[in-house]
Amino acid sequence: ACFKMKDIVSSIAVGVIDGTPVVDLNYDEEALDGEVADIPLAMIPLTGEITLLQMDGRVSKENLMKAIELGKKAMLKVSQVQK
Repeated sequence: ACFKMKDIVSSIAVGVIDGTPVVDLNYDEEALDGEVADIPLAMIPLTGEITLLQMDGRVSKENLMKAIELGKKAMLKVSQVQK
């Protein structure tokens, strides 16, 4: 069977550093001594469907949701560059 591709998949890492949601953590930020959560995400931009959600670290549900929303906005920009 042949399937047509509907959209590309975009991805980015978001995270939470000492309670602050951030986009695109670098190595130095991931290695900080404070409380850090690294959250790789992937999404289908056309539908907004999350296709990957992985988390390393601890974070509140509220900050996780804020980080995901930041990531979705960033992935829409990434998808424009990809296209």
